[in-house]
Order: sequence, then C-alpha cells, then structure tokens
Amino acid sequence: MSMPRSQPFVGIIEDLKARLPLYFSDFEHYDKLKVYASILFTFFTSVGPAITFSSLLRQETDNELGAVEVLLSSSLCGMCWSLFAGQPLVILGVTGPVSILTISIYQITKAWGIKFIPFYAWTQVWGALIHIVAASLNFCDMVHWITRFSGEIFGVLIAIIYLYTGIADSVTAFTHQGATFESGLLSLTVTLGMAWTCMKLYSANNWVIFSTKIREVISDYGATISLMLFTGLVYIPGARDVDIAKLEVPDTFATSNGRPWLVDLSETPTWAIFAAILPGMITFCLFIFDHNISSLMAQGKFTQAVSLVAMPTIC
Repeated sequence: MSMPRSQPFVGIIEDLKARLPLYFSDFEHYDKLKVYASILFTFFTSVGPAITFSSLLRQETDNELGAVEVLLSSSLCGMCWSLFAGQPLVILGVTGPVSILTISIYQITKAWGIKFIPFYAWTQVWGALIHIVAASLNFCDMVHWITRFSGEIFGVLIAIIYLYTGIADSVTAFTHQGATFESGLLSLTVTLGMAWTCMKLYSANNWVIFSTKIREVISDYGATISLMLFTGLVYIPGARDVDIAKLEVPDTFATSNGRPWLVDLSETPTWAIFAAILPGMITFCLFIFDHNISSLMAQGKFTQAVSLVAMPTIC
C-alpha cells in the first residue's frame, strides 16, 4: 500500500490541472434534456434527505437546528463545491451519521451547560482546519486502502438508516398525539406509493412499451415525477381535509428558533473551544470516510452493487 505523497499541495495542484481543461465544458451542455433530468434528480434527492434529517435534528436539538438551516447550508455548500471543487458531481448534504454526530454534540453541550450553536460552530471550524491540513498533505492518497467491502458496508448502512427513518415516521403517523387512522393511512399511502412509483419509473428502460427514447426520459425523470405526484396527492379534494404531519418551518426567512444567523464564537468558554477539537476530529474522519466512499461508489467497480441497495431508499 502506498503512503501519501510527501510533497505538500501536490494533490491539490494535480486536481486543479486535471479539472481546469474540462471546467467550461460543464456549462456547454445546457441544451441537453438529460442535463435537466440530472439537475432535477440531484435537487430532489438532496432535498429529500435534508428534510428527513432536518426534522430529526429539530426534534433532538430542541429546535436549535431545523429545515431552514439544513436546506440553506446544503444549497450553499453544493454550489461552492460544484463551482470550485476538482470533483463537482459529488452531491453534498446532511446524512444519517452526520445527524447522529450532531445530536451527540448537542447532548454534550447540555451536559456541560454551554450553548450548543457556538460550540457546534467551533467543532466545524476545527474540522475545516483539519481538512485543510489533510488536503495539503495529500491524505486522500490513502483512499487506495478502502476496499469493496467497506463500500458495500457503507451503502448498506445508509440504506438501513433511510429505511429505519422511513418506517419509524410511518409508525409515528399512526401513534403520535392527535393522529387518526385516516391521517396515518394517508401518510403510509404517500410513503409506499412514492417509493413504489419511483422504483417502477426508474426501471422504465426495461419496459417493452414506448420507444427507447421515451423509456429513457421516464427513467431519468422517475424520481422527480413520483415526488411531485405524491406531494400533490395530499392537496386533492378529500385528502386535503386530512391533517397529516408536514414540515415545520418559519413563516419568514429566519432560523428555526429565531436566533441570529451569525454565530458569536466568543460565547464559547476558552476550555470548550479546545475541547471542540475532539468532535472536530470525529467530524473530519466522518466526512473523509463519507466523501471518499461516496466517490468510490460513483466511480468504482462496485458502483452497481451499491446503487441497487441505495436507489430505492433514496426515492
């Protein structure tokens, strides 16, 4: 196994050299139908997990973080990444492991009696600094050590997290305070109907009806069609009168609990600033593993095996 290259910044420089000749060509295919299918697929498969995990974060952090923060950060980071990164097609967003880590950090701040948001901000600052050092020292060369087994385990982990969250929410639709059989049944119908429709449309390339071009378009836009169809289902006459759980967001563009957008880092005690190094290192390890495994899933030989597990749960 090869160790990281010894010359600092050589990996970053090589990434830039490989990326720059192709950079402007990414903007030359705006007239291709498949480009818009990819845009919509990326958008909806980013919004779905963001909404799912932001709802979990809102509940577990006492409304310190919610849908507005998650959606805004996902969009800003996604735009910055696609414009400036050497590998622009990696989809960024909150994941199950990131949500679990965030909830754990919140519980730590409650136990220590300090403010969550400033401490969490310091955690991300330390994580970013460690990322910069790692990139400068070519630590990503160690991705060669990641095996197919690690990729498949990671794919299964993500699938299990999505399945567990979906099943738990479906059960909660019948059991939470104020729930009725009608509201639970409608929620379950939307959940299962969307998943089934998404998988069926995604497999349209295997149909024997329609032309090859039409089947390809249906497959490309399968996730978009199913999401829009079943989102609109709850607003048709009859279903509109059933009260089902919807995402809680502020009426105006504001944070989930009304706090200022800018975080005052000085609100964290000095000892806690240095204590944030440990969760910052964990954040670094999680992001490195998450990103590099995702890259291998998108490019490696085991892509098909992982995508078969992940695709239904994404939808």
